[in-house]
Amino acid sequence: PMVEVPQITNVEFDEQDRAVITGIARIRASPDAPTIENSFKLRTRIGTRKNGQVIRLQDPEIAILLECPKAWERNIVSALKKLNLPIPQRPEPIVIFVPLLQPRVVTDKDGFDLGEDNCIKSIDTKNGA
Repeated sequence: PMVEVPQITNVEFDEQDRAVITGIARIRASPDAPTIENSFKLRTRIGTRKNGQVIRLQDPEIAILLECPKAWERNIVSALKKLNLPIPQRPEPIVIFVPLLQPRVVTDKDGFDLGEDNCIKSIDTKNGA
C-alpha cells in the first residue's frame, strides 16, 4: 500500500510521556485503486541509537476509534425531537491503541541519521513543554 500524510493536526504527550500524533492519511492499496482519506492517531516513544546519532520512533501504536456513526446520530436526534425528548450529549469516542508493528530487531537502517556532529545526549519530552 501507498501511504501519504499530508497533514499533522496535533502533537501532544500522554501521562507516560509518549508522543501522541494526530493527522490525516491518504492510503491507496495499488496505483489503480481509489485513495481513501482518514484521520489517524499514532502513539510512540522517541528513541535514539548509535550514541544519539540516529533518532527514531520506538514501539509505535496506532489507535482504533470506536464512535457512534454520524448517520445513527442523526436518526437518534431526529427521533428524539419528534418525541419531544431531550437530546443527550454525543459520547466521547473509545480509543484503543494497538501495536503498529510486531517487536523486531533494530537494524542499521532504522531512524533518521543526524550526522556525526549532531548526536543527541538526552531526550526529555513533557506535555506543554
